[in-house]
Amino acid sequence: MGPATTPTSDGGFLLMRDGVSDLIRGRSAHFLSELEDDIEVLYPANTVLVPDTSRSYNDALLYLESDKR
Repeated sequence: MGPATTPTSDGGFLLMRDGVSDLIRGRSAHFLSELEDDIEVLYPANTVLVPDTSRSYNDALLYLESDKR
């Protein structure tokens, strides 16, 4: 299913999008334009990786564990 945009009764839009990167592929998200301050399209190819300098990679492990839930 591709991206869809549907007008809503409050004058905004319901944006339905599917994840494309490895981390969110297979997940769908719905955004109401009237509730979001700024909806920004993010492109996986423009991602900048930063090293995890926490002890034993704790920050990265915590992020990945919380993302799985």
